[in-house]
Amino acid sequence: MTTTRCSVSRPGRTGGSCPSSVSGILLSTRRRAPNARATRSPTKHSVRATARARGDDPRTALTAVAGVPSENIASVVRDGLCTLCGTCLGLCPRGAIRGSWDLDAGLRIEVDDERCTQCGACAAACPGRTVDFPHLTEDFLGRLAWRSRGPLVPQALSPAAEDAVSVPSDLVAWSHFSEAPFVGRSRRLFTGWASDDELRFRGSSGGVATAILAGALETGFIDAAIVTTMDPENPLRTFSYIATDRDGVLAARGSKYTVASPNRLLRRVLEEDGRYALVGLPCHIEGLRKAQTVYKLLRRRVVLAVGLFCGTTCTPRGTLVGIQRMGIDPRDVVSVAYRGDGWPGAFRLLLRSGEQVEAPYPDYFDPWFAAHVPGRCLVCPDGTNELADVAVGDAWLPRFCGPDAAGTSFLIARTPRILRLLESLQPHWLQLEVAKESELVGNQAETRHVKGPGVRGQMWLRSAKGRPLPEFHGLDFSPQPGERWAALSASSTQAFYRAASRLSYRDRVEIVPRGAADGRAQPSKQELGRMQRSGTAQSAYWTRPGLDVRNGHLHVAGRDTLTLAKELALPRYVVDLERIAEQVRALQQAMDRAGLNGVVRLALKAQREPAALRYLRALGSPGSPQAVGVDACSPGEMQLAVDHGWLPEEISYTGTNLSDEDLDEILPHPVHVNVDLLTQIERLGKCAPGRRVGIRINPRIGAAWRDGKTLYSNSRPTKFGIYEEQLPEAVAIAARHGLQISTVHYHIADGVLTDGLAKLEEAAKTAARIVQKLRAMGCPVSEVNTGGGLGVPLRAGDESLNLDAWASILARHLAPLDLIVAVEPGNFLVKESAVLLAKVVTVERRLGTRFVGLNVGWNVMSYRFLYGRPFEVVLCRDPLATASDPVTISGHINEGDDLFAEDYPFPEVREGDIVALLAVGGYAPAMQSHHCLRPPAGSTFFWERQ
Repeated sequence: MTTTRCSVSRPGRTGGSCPSSVSGILLSTRRRAPNARATRSPTKHSVRATARARGDDPRTALTAVAGVPSENIASVVRDGLCTLCGTCLGLCPRGAIRGSWDLDAGLRIEVDDERCTQCGACAAACPGRTVDFPHLTEDFLGRLAWRSRGPLVPQALSPAAEDAVSVPSDLVAWSHFSEAPFVGRSRRLFTGWASDDELRFRGSSGGVATAILAGALETGFIDAAIVTTMDPENPLRTFSYIATDRDGVLAARGSKYTVASPNRLLRRVLEEDGRYALVGLPCHIEGLRKAQTVYKLLRRRVVLAVGLFCGTTCTPRGTLVGIQRMGIDPRDVVSVAYRGDGWPGAFRLLLRSGEQVEAPYPDYFDPWFAAHVPGRCLVCPDGTNELADVAVGDAWLPRFCGPDAAGTSFLIARTPRILRLLESLQPHWLQLEVAKESELVGNQAETRHVKGPGVRGQMWLRSAKGRPLPEFHGLDFSPQPGERWAALSASSTQAFYRAASRLSYRDRVEIVPRGAADGRAQPSKQELGRMQRSGTAQSAYWTRPGLDVRNGHLHVAGRDTLTLAKELALPRYVVDLERIAEQVRALQQAMDRAGLNGVVRLALKAQREPAALRYLRALGSPGSPQAVGVDACSPGEMQLAVDHGWLPEEISYTGTNLSDEDLDEILPHPVHVNVDLLTQIERLGKCAPGRRVGIRINPRIGAAWRDGKTLYSNSRPTKFGIYEEQLPEAVAIAARHGLQISTVHYHIADGVLTDGLAKLEEAAKTAARIVQKLRAMGCPVSEVNTGGGLGVPLRAGDESLNLDAWASILARHLAPLDLIVAVEPGNFLVKESAVLLAKVVTVERRLGTRFVGLNVGWNVMSYRFLYGRPFEVVLCRDPLATASDPVTISGHINEGDDLFAEDYPFPEVREGDIVALLAVGGYAPAMQSHHCLRPPAGSTFFWERQ
């Protein structure tokens, strides 16, 4: 590899880790308004409780937490106040907010008004319009004195540190925090670097942030970290992901001086249990803190906020112009690095030819680059990430500079938790020396210059133009003499160079954005090696973590399906067990957010494979909040659950037409039994007088996928459930045998999505009314079992079930009754976990119809023929290939109806191709037969993704 050094004009040295893009403004610091203190707003729980008492939807009252009107962030974007942090993308419960990559803006935010319910969650958490620094500082950084349990830094400081600071090394002597302009609230200041020489060399300024995250993972302080790197498919775009090990963290090392939106991954944090860290700029941490005031679950899960010092950032257009000014064709660029590989590093481009071209840091931060700073960055007053647990930035101190200097950072430790963590990370991960506040303030002169008079001038300029201003409670932005003129000069300079760059560098680079793949799980080991692999840019509605496209091939649980097809006998079910855990956690967390005393049980008839049951049992010990119970509908299913470790008390038995023989097997076990007919209550009472029992009701309403029919409950009589007018008779029969009716059970749905929520609400209303009637009759009802039938998307255009809306419906009608609310889904938990791999054995056109014959038949996939639900079929070698013309996909069973799909759009296919039938994890493996003496398909289970 050859390396070429390029020179660009240098406007002057930068003082911070994220260099300034504004010049000509006098040095100063921003001033805090005297006696500034925000009034605390009501908590989320008090707002929801009030809303329930009024009979309102508690989610629409969330905005009261932040004191903003019920609205979305469209007005923030329209007013030019969007920080591009991605918080709204991560919090919208209905997916009504979409973000798309844009060369000029970095991120384009759009709101789908049809999906938006005006719940206000995005507006309440948005840091673009308002940030209440005093309130958030006290809320997250603490107001009380704190005493350490022991020394944090070595007792024997280095001579340089001894000369620099005269404070005790034992934190016991430090029982208070300090607070200063620009620095913010701090417990202790340090200079430091990564103990690993390679990490220190590769990092931007000593590798400190990377070392903190890697050490926190190794010590178990966190389970995962939200980090950002450059997109391997688009060298101008950042790519945020959740790192779960040291390799994942190291792949994201180094600064990225362009727009990033890591907060879009907060949705994953809400859905997946664990202890997380987030590393980001001030706007990212501000968005996180505001989101944590809206969703308390985020407060519990994001336990570490690592903040980076920041002057301003830049849009991708600025990077593109920098590349073009170096005389490089952007289409030849494979990757971009802004810092690293020595200190202070260089702007480094890797070309397709293998040549490496670089420009020294910070020379490339010239007016051409500064012309593309987002407008909202220019009015951000936070240079040292004042709301982070720890803030990190370059230490340009004389003792750390020189021709042989290695990277060194300032660290501002703001919370007790970070002090304890830093204590545990040295000396193995970090080397620390105590620093003075005066050193930090003097060292970051240019960042202070931008965040003080620069921000005041820009705020005045926006006001003069009639543009809306962000609000920062507790700060005074009255411009000082000369700051107005400086703002006008800086704005004119930026406008000039922006126009000049458009005239001089008109070429746009056609780059396919990653789109929905941003926010997936940690890349594979191979991807982490260089972060240069391609193949994940495209997506379809069915792609998700554990089912994606890499290098053009379909991957399940991180495994290439073409490789699996060579190793396994086909047909074969391939099961990603982590998807089951994700769905379980999504339900549990939605119920928790809604304030429900919820229980999740698996409908065992949907998935009874031993490997899957062992995995589910391991998700939580009996009685723990993470545990998953079992819904059984036969004595055999009950026994299978017991054999795999479930306690009888964790099993809910809901059968139909129970016989005496069934009861002989069931009753010796203390499982909870729900019966669905008056005669069944009589039979159970005779066999087990005095037992607690549940009754299954029929609400006379049904809900199904795309408003289809269901045979469980509708206006016509079905074989399931006791009707409301039969309640007195049911209670009388139970009383005659001393039975105690403690549960009301109903099941009305089959694959229901968001469009069926209205029917689910009608059923919940009926159930609540019946509970009240039963209690009035003396029945000790303590649980409402809402059954299953929750669905997942089956076709493009299907809107995923809005779990927060679903849980809110249950909370609105059932939570006031103070009882357990159970849900017993099958397909929702397991359907998306599996694909069925099969081989194409025939491709033939017959009377104008193209038939594609597979080596699998309905004995392996009878769910399709019993329930009539569709599924997607994709080519494993090119799952996103464009369809050519419709086909009929047939099986190898000697029955005319053995057709998996008719008139199905499908790409060109050839005999020998491997196809995958998607989302077949529910019922299909459990309902296999030996019809025509064709053997069932085997299953391969993966406990972890690669």
